[in-house]
Amino acid sequence: MSFDLATVADGTQLRWTHAGSVSGVMGLMTKFYSMEKAIAPDMEKGLAKLAKVVEN
Repeated sequence: MSFDLATVADGTQLRWTHAGSVSGVMGLMTKFYSMEKAIAPDMEKGLAKLAKVVEN
């Protein structure tokens, strides 16, 4: 997982990415289920908490 920070006009943009290969059952599962949809809500919650910490 990587996090990229960039300065933008109204603050800072954070882009997170996750890359890697999967095999077996997990590889098959990713054909039918979006892993981004699975982890995105948790990442959004974490980013919201991070924003509260750094903005105060």
